[in-house]
Amino acid sequence: MTDITLKYQDNDNDNKFTLSGELNFTNVMSVYQQSLDYLNASITTSNITVDFSQLHASNSAAIALMVAWLQLAQQQNKQLHFQQVPAGLLSIIKAARMEAVFG
Repeated sequence: MTDITLKYQDNDNDNKFTLSGELNFTNVMSVYQQSLDYLNASITTSNITVDFSQLHASNSAAIALMVAWLQLAQQQNKQLHFQQVPAGLLSIIKAARMEAVFG
């Protein structure tokens, strides 16, 4: 299994996930499950930021994870913001014509 870390910071009104390492098809479900635990525990938080600045490598599995997070945030009436999305992921988003999905 490839190393990936999902760090969670709980602030009063804005929580933050920071991804570090390599996100791929091997570990994406583990990251998703861990994020569910955090999101379900942060019921009162309305803003969530996902920081990709420490992510060293990723593939389209990251896009699937981002979409799943957006759907979950919408279901929970939360605002989700992506920060420092790697150029490679932005290229995949653009090639798939998904820019509108990610605002």
